[in-house]
Amino acid sequence: MSDDLNHCHSSGVLVGPERIFGPEPFDYCWPLADRPVGCNHLKCSECGATVRSGNRLSSGPEIMSRWQEIYPSTDWDALVAANVLRRSDLHRLYVCAHTQHMETLERYLDDENAWQVIDPPPPWRCAGHPRLALPGALDGIALGRDTDWDALAERALSERLASEVPATATFGDLWLSRLYHLIKHHELGGRLGRAAFGQISSANLAVRVAAIDFFRRNPSAPGAEDLLALAREHRDWFAGVANPNAPETDLLYFVLQALACRVEEGDRAPLPLIHDELLKPGPKPGYLIGALERHDAEWLKANRTAILSANLQLAHLF
Repeated sequence: MSDDLNHCHSSGVLVGPERIFGPEPFDYCWPLADRPVGCNHLKCSECGATVRSGNRLSSGPEIMSRWQEIYPSTDWDALVAANVLRRSDLHRLYVCAHTQHMETLERYLDDENAWQVIDPPPPWRCAGHPRLALPGALDGIALGRDTDWDALAERALSERLASEVPATATFGDLWLSRLYHLIKHHELGGRLGRAAFGQISSANLAVRVAAIDFFRRNPSAPGAEDLLALAREHRDWFAGVANPNAPETDLLYFVLQALACRVEEGDRAPLPLIHDELLKPGPKPGYLIGALERHDAEWLKANRTAILSANLQLAHLF
């Protein structure tokens, strides 16, 4: 596996027509992506062919009799006219030289559970994606040492980019995460992470929530290591401050979730703070319980009664 290529998480994901399909050769599916990015560079381990796909297409009544025409064809519209393929708003059609798959939602190739109710997964695997060349551009936005990373982070986290730069709309609030994973191998990735961290102190509460959520999605991004100190030193910035996107929670709820994701990545430093907060009343993400079951089960077991005394709403997780 070349260090110069990015490889999709779980060997790649097949996606239906309403899901994100990598629009550029360098796009790939990173771990923890809330909405996975369909792999655009799959190869078959049996026939050796690069997988082709067509959005909003499915098999037609003549597919078996003319199967050998599909993969090499340069005109799939003609195959639709010949009833070999057909238009379908529900499917994306994938084919290699010897087999096919029609996807409606999303299915990771390495996820055995996802394939239990249908045929086994096709023998396809992500063949790797070239890195985004830097300095360069993404969706027409210049990326280099002169880029105002603070301003770019604010535009993305405030969701203004989708209207100001239509090419970013495919990814929506995932766009900044997409950018981070495309440039994290470069020093510019560090500048982006620190710019996102700076937005946690924004006067705009919606931007603050989105900045915290950036580190839930990307718990290893530069800046994430400073979230714990911020939560300790400025608890009043978060506790009791209503989340404008989910009024039943506060900002601390999302900070704790992001810190739990750090724990999942192997950082045990946030555990004492998570312990303290679980013993206090207030909205808590159930994700904390799962993270502690995996990484601090003895403490969780010893403090179950005290946790439920403060947070009875978590009882169904024990």
